[in-house]
This record gives sequence, C-alpha cells and structure tokens, in this order.
Amino acid sequence: MRFLPYHSHVVSWLFVVFELVLIAYLFIRGNSAKPRLMNWAPLVVLSLLMVWNGGFGYAFNLFDLVGVNTIALIIIVLLMAMPLLWARLREKDDLPEGMENTEPSDRFMENCAKYELSSRELEVVLLSRKSWTNKQIAEQLFISERTVEGHLRNIYFKVGCRRSKLALITKLNS
Repeated sequence: MRFLPYHSHVVSWLFVVFELVLIAYLFIRGNSAKPRLMNWAPLVVLSLLMVWNGGFGYAFNLFDLVGVNTIALIIIVLLMAMPLLWARLREKDDLPEGMENTEPSDRFMENCAKYELSSRELEVVLLSRKSWTNKQIAEQLFISERTVEGHLRNIYFKVGCRRSKLALITKLNS
C-alpha cells in the first residue's frame, strides 16, 4: 500500500495551533468566578495534548497522529459541552403551557400545607410553578441560587418526588 508523502512535524504543529485556538476560546468564553472542574478539565486535556503534539507528534505515523488527536478532541468537545448540558438539565423543566400565569388551586395549597412546607419553601414552589429559573427565584427572594437549590432539595424530600420541578408541581396539583 502506497502512502502520500507527508511531514509529520507539520501536521503535528497544525494540531498544536488548533489546540491553542481552542484554549484561547475557552479563556475568552470566560471562566466563572467560581472555578469548577468542568471548566478546567478541557484546558488540562488540551494542554496535555498540545505538549504531546509539540514534543512527540513528529515521531508517529500520520494515522496514529490523527487518530490520537481526533479521539482527544472529541473528548475535549464533550468536556466543553458538559457545563452547558449540566446547567440545562438542572435549570428548568417545561411545565404545562399556561400554568405559569394561573393562580394556584386550592388543592395545590392544601397539598403544600399537607407536606408542611415552610413559608420560604412555599414562596420557592410558587415561583417554580411560574416556570422561573433558580437564578430568577434567588434574585426575587434576595437569596443565593445555592439556597434556592437547598430549598428545592428539602421540598423534593418532603413531598417525596424525584428532583424535577415538573414532577413536584404535578404532585402538588394532584
């Protein structure tokens, strides 16, 4: 089998340049004030890949070089997407259309009393019922987003439903 001539050091350094562009993007995108593993993991993997390409990439044949870089870049893209996917999963469930503009039913309020929700937990549930995000609830109630998450955890435990706003509202409405 005949191969096209190539210069592995050129291909290796092209990967390094591409990885530098990804690192720049990650910094420009901005790391939050609270660094988390999910934000730094792609940077670490990219840095290791860049060192590998710059130091050893020229010593491998083209197929190994491209194969290793392709697999590593797929992992990096997945690591970059994880915070977005995680936030999307944690943030908001889609409630039935029109529910956010209606007043809670008597049955809803009775169930809140039945499960002995505190006044603050009741406020959180009522705002969640309006399809508000945890961040919006925190701003409205002058508490941190972590406190809202804590209230929701307590509510899920008291009501005995899975950690989903949709499941919670459905159970309190029934």
